[in-house]
Amino acid sequence: MRVAVADYTALGASLNHGRTVSYGSITIASVGPKKGKAEESFGQHFEKSDVILASSGMCDQGPSSEYLQMLRDDPRNTIILTGFQSKSSAGRALLEGSEQGAEVVDLSSHYSGHGDQQKLLDNIFELVGYKGRQGGTTVFINHGEPGSKETFRAKIMERNKKKEKRPGQRKVAKALIANDDWFDLEAGDYAQDTRSLTKQELQEEIERLQKLLQTA
Repeated sequence: MRVAVADYTALGASLNHGRTVSYGSITIASVGPKKGKAEESFGQHFEKSDVILASSGMCDQGPSSEYLQMLRDDPRNTIILTGFQSKSSAGRALLEGSEQGAEVVDLSSHYSGHGDQQKLLDNIFELVGYKGRQGGTTVFINHGEPGSKETFRAKIMERNKKKEKRPGQRKVAKALIANDDWFDLEAGDYAQDTRSLTKQELQEEIERLQKLLQTA
């Protein structure tokens, strides 16, 4: 299917959740989370549409997980994945599997809702008028493949060393790969006391941190 450039805006505006539009002989359905009889809604789109746009991107939840079950075994179908697929996701299993009959196309390198490395670095370092902490900021890297996270951590510290060449930027004290341990923001290190907080203690800690953020 080819869509004229002049039609992109109108087509995109029409593809709200639950909307079905026609472009020439092609019927396109955009499906988002719905309340009520979800299976009935999925079935209607499945029968009437040539192209179905559905979330979530990793196919673990929402309409995409339902459509995956409907479409994956038929060799007449093509399933296009447009975003990153984590190792434990249904989307990754689909990419690496060989049992499904449908053609599977990975377009994650062309379409992504995530910032690239340069944009993420700019987001960390560019203060845009805000004042940075005098002692430096601790950055936690949580999402991504292990190798990519290590590479990004090294890039953060590399750019941090060049801060004298780029005035007005945030100073980074540490860049850490996040784990399941508690981190003491005041001490700037992982907490030695790892006992679980009570509900009351947790609420008090949240309120204390909120006050700190208001005065930062």
